[in-house]
Amino acid sequence: MKKLIVSAVIIPVLIMLFIPVNATEITVNSDESENILSEEEYIPEYVLEIIEANGADTQTYADYSVLVSFCLSVLKESVISYSDTFLNIMAIVFIMAIFKKINDNNSILMIASLVFTAVIAREFLVILSGLFQETHDVLNADKQIISLTLPSVITVLLMGGGSVSAVGSSASFASVLSLLEIALSEAVSVMITAAAVLLIFEKLSPAFSEINCSKFVKKYTVMFLTFITSLMITVVTYQTVLNAKTDSLTTRTVKFAASNFIPIVGSAVGESYKSISAGVSYLKTSLGGITSAAVFFTFVPIVVNIAVIKIFLSFAGFTASLCGCSDEKNFFDGILNVIDILFAIIICSAILSFMLMFLFAFVSL
Repeated sequence: MKKLIVSAVIIPVLIMLFIPVNATEITVNSDESENILSEEEYIPEYVLEIIEANGADTQTYADYSVLVSFCLSVLKESVISYSDTFLNIMAIVFIMAIFKKINDNNSILMIASLVFTAVIAREFLVILSGLFQETHDVLNADKQIISLTLPSVITVLLMGGGSVSAVGSSASFASVLSLLEIALSEAVSVMITAAAVLLIFEKLSPAFSEINCSKFVKKYTVMFLTFITSLMITVVTYQTVLNAKTDSLTTRTVKFAASNFIPIVGSAVGESYKSISAGVSYLKTSLGGITSAAVFFTFVPIVVNIAVIKIFLSFAGFTASLCGCSDEKNFFDGILNVIDILFAIIICSAILSFMLMFLFAFVSL
């Protein structure tokens, strides 16, 4: 019986050893080699259609010209939407300058100044009202993006064994969401509206002209927002990095213990961990990158709109100063101060949201 088994094993091996093996040399040019190495030669056509339909060809989406064209289209729409208001403001500035040159009566000039203030204030309040609504929509959309991303972030971190990072990310997301809640509250809109009303009173009443309340509010509001944003970015960055290193140390310890103290199976556990960590890193990068892009495209329109408004009003103030209307130029400066307060709130919210997702995507466990 043993001889029969040995013969059954040896005979096939001998047959394989004496079978002649031939190698054929194939010479191809560069075009043919590309076709031979192409995955399309080995993947069925219907599978390729499904892959392409679901975004496998990512080269077109990674083209920076798409981003530039999007920003240019937003800029064009913003300029068109505010061009009529800007032309009205410029016409009022020129009329006021001409009226000051041809009239020396102080009483009539005072009346004209009041009329100018009323007309420009109306245009300013219309612009500010639209910016309020747009800011509320953008911050609310940003809040929803972060809220909907949080469960996926926690799941991905737990899949990679990052329990400490999951807890830290929850705290970081909660702090950013709390800041967005404050930015969406009525207190912010009331503060900016009060600054706008005080600005108008400064222009109408000589008693308030020396206060310069809008500049004072802008200075300390921007200072406070800068401090809060810098502090939160520092804390979130250190917290994310330290939590990631803690989880990395824990998983490496588990991997070392499994590889050295569990015979035979330990090495397989170590290799499995490498595959899992690579997959988790891919999920983190994909989720963080997509969410960062969503935050970016959410904030781009309102940032461009405010930038266009600031350029228009700065040019109007510069034109007023050239025409000898110094009081009107100061009024435009006060309007820019009020808009800068709203702009600072938007920029701080955008930076915190973007950095939160950027750290999640690129800080490895």
